[in-house]
Amino acid sequence: MYLLSKKQLEGILTTALLQTETLTGVRLASDVLVKCVDDAMCAAKTDAIINQQLYEMYKSVEKE
Repeated sequence: MYLLSKKQLEGILTTALLQTETLTGVRLASDVLVKCVDDAMCAAKTDAIINQQLYEMYKSVEKE
């Protein structure tokens, strides 16, 4: 059985807390990044749809 001093225990707990905060920060940053990528993909799809609609309008006007 190991006996830890109060200072050692505080150090271990502080390190564990910092690592937990770091992991939480990484998770939050990852969530934000995923959201940004999703938004960008959605915008790109919307642009593609709009471009297709504009092209179809152009083609229909060209035929007239």
